Amino acid sequence: MTTLNEARQVVYNTFVDDWGDETPYDLEDDDFTEPESGNWVRLTIKGLPGGQESLNSKGKRRYIRRQLLVVEVYGQPRTGEYNEDVYAERIRDLFEGETIGGVVFNDGDIMPEGTKNNWRRVSVTVQFQYYEIK
Repeated sequence: MTTLNEARQVVYNTFVDDWGDETPYDLEDDDFTEPESGNWVRLTIKGLPGGQESLNSKGKRRYIRRQLLVVEVYGQPRTGEYNEDVYAERIRDLFEGETIGGVVFNDGDIMPEGTKNNWRRVSVTVQFQYYEIK
């Protein structure tokens, strides 16, 4: 059995253990100040529709919980470097197709988002799911 909090910890721990101090990063509940230059990353988890998968008695009902991991990779535009693309692929590959701590990570996508407020942004999304028994 996994809860949302446990699934969130799996995502955060997996990312932090792999990423180390590669760039500054913002986990959605951090007190974070965007750097003035260089690359940085923001992780967010958003809910997706799930549902009940079994009709057993109370305490044995199985529910599928679906979530979407959104990782925004930021970098400076017009530098001729595209580290954001390399970082995005690394993040997608870290999660896509993996099962970690009862959390199943499915397909991942990389979407260049363009430049805004002097930041070039590339987003990575990875759908994941876990099961809860109630």
